[in-house]
Amino acid sequence: AYNMGRDGWVFKIDLYTLKPVRKIRIGLDARAIAISDDGKYLIAGNYLPATFVILNAETLDLVKFYSSHTTDNEGKEIDSRVATILDTSPDLVGPYFLVALKEAGQVWRIDWSKPDFPIVKLEKVGHILHDGFLSEDNHTFYLAAQTDNWMAAIDVETMKVIKDIETGDIPHPGSGAAWTADGRHYAATTHAGEGKIAVWDTDSNEILGEIETPGPGLFIRAQENSPYVWADSVFAKQPNRIIVFAKEAPFDVVGIIEEGKRTLHPEFTSDGKFVYVADWDGNVVRVYDAFTLGKVAEIEGITTPTGIFNSHRRSETLGH
Repeated sequence: AYNMGRDGWVFKIDLYTLKPVRKIRIGLDARAIAISDDGKYLIAGNYLPATFVILNAETLDLVKFYSSHTTDNEGKEIDSRVATILDTSPDLVGPYFLVALKEAGQVWRIDWSKPDFPIVKLEKVGHILHDGFLSEDNHTFYLAAQTDNWMAAIDVETMKVIKDIETGDIPHPGSGAAWTADGRHYAATTHAGEGKIAVWDTDSNEILGEIETPGPGLFIRAQENSPYVWADSVFAKQPNRIIVFAKEAPFDVVGIIEEGKRTLHPEFTSDGKFVYVADWDGNVVRVYDAFTLGKVAEIEGITTPTGIFNSHRRSETLGH
């Protein structure tokens, strides 16, 4: 397994001993990491310096170095932070890494199957790019343009913007949510600027529903075996409520879990039976039944838990 801290250190971890066996520092302030489907390459990005790298996944040796010094949407030369990085599934589309450059408003597609790692660049995607995720078929990359208040829908093969989906104030999907229900394909995002979840059809990219939440949130997740979608409202005045709603239209809220101090980042187990929720200020992770919403366990003694990531993400199609 691989882990990267915001201090720029990348670790390769032995899953038998749970100890790091190799490490390398790629920068001073790092954010995004992904692995190629063949397991040969890691790609990792920085806020500072404005760079990203491709590493040999076995040795962590440097394979390719990239500067994200480029031009922004208005043609001004800038050092752009790396916002997010994803890997597509070659069985669906690719094999590609997708790199979003925050201030530059660009997406770079890198073919990791070729020795020269050729790049196709898409410019003027939006302003202040942030989190993104893939549709279930990997053909569309949904990327938050936060000061434009839209999710850009990008065709991964043609590298063209299909549509700017105006979802709401400061979209923030985190790892994103995409699912199939009642014969349709859906995706959704939370918003850091208002208490709303927007749901759209990934075939038409038309918004089909909006769910009012207690306040702004950061993370939303779905899982193929669960009938529900879970999202936080961590920036609400009362920041300890998790919203659970049905996958089928009209996306009725089936429950609001109100517990703890500041709860966020719901994450399903690989079988979809349970959901882990971090309590940022409570120093605890709670585990809930994904169907009844009842609490089944608490994991205490964790200082400021935030992101929870299931190893199943390695094989999911939203990007990894």
